[in-house]
Amino acid sequence: MNRALLQGAVEGLVSAYGYTFLVEHKERAPFHITAYPAAFMAPPKFNKQEGRRFGKITYDISLVLMRQGAKLSSAERNERYADMERELVEMFVKLSKLPQIASVNDLTITPYNSTIDHHGAIAMVATAQVATLFEENKL
Repeated sequence: MNRALLQGAVEGLVSAYGYTFLVEHKERAPFHITAYPAAFMAPPKFNKQEGRRFGKITYDISLVLMRQGAKLSSAERNERYADMERELVEMFVKLSKLPQIASVNDLTITPYNSTIDHHGAIAMVATAQVATLFEENKL
């Protein structure tokens, strides 16, 4: 339940920024991307649970934003990276304010150091630990 809730929350935030969203492992995701801008999230990794009947479940998540990058000048590429970084920060701030989210910790944002697919896309990767709230009867 919490996994689906987290994936749905991320999908809603990413879609609001105009990205097509996909949940897939990073090795396979680029093969399923058909249009840009696109985003994919690896399936959340269950990190830990605190509490028995109610408490928090913490997931490690990785979210990748992709935009067309072929034939961009260095300045245009840097501008797109800056835009994606800003969007990721805004998305994670909004995620942290949702009622079912207890906290977002250890957010890191890094540009891919090479193209992520054979179309020349550029990508920015965000990783974080997201703690979700649960109650026994709602799991």
